[in-house]
Amino acid sequence: MTTIGEMYAAYEAEREALPFLEDVTLEIVAATVKETKAGDGLKLVPRFRVVSGEYAGREFFAGSWATTPPAKSMTMQTLRALGLTEEAILGAESHEEIAALLEGRRFVATVQQREWGGRIWNDIPLRWIRAAGESGGE
Repeated sequence: MTTIGEMYAAYEAEREALPFLEDVTLEIVAATVKETKAGDGLKLVPRFRVVSGEYAGREFFAGSWATTPPAKSMTMQTLRALGLTEEAILGAESHEEIAALLEGRRFVATVQQREWGGRIWNDIPLRWIRAAGESGGE
């Protein structure tokens, strides 16, 4: 049986940012749609799982992709880098449909650390996404 102390330690370990990981295979295990803090639009919030290397199996968040200007252009570039076609993105009937298309996608990227709000977070810059593919591909 798992103790409360063990559960707390596991939760804290998950919240701790991963170190700099170069050329690691990642999978988007979930993508949810939320309203931006400013309330001016929606954003996609992906949850990633490390598929290869020392941290395989570890899940983490690494920011979100806003679909409002001026972030919309960067979000479109990121979605295309992840293997979505422009037709799939622009033809989607909802943000939830785009989120569903992202789930299960695997790609190779570099994960970095970034300080924001007094805490260290993980980030995956667009320029460090190396390859994209459907679920099951590496």
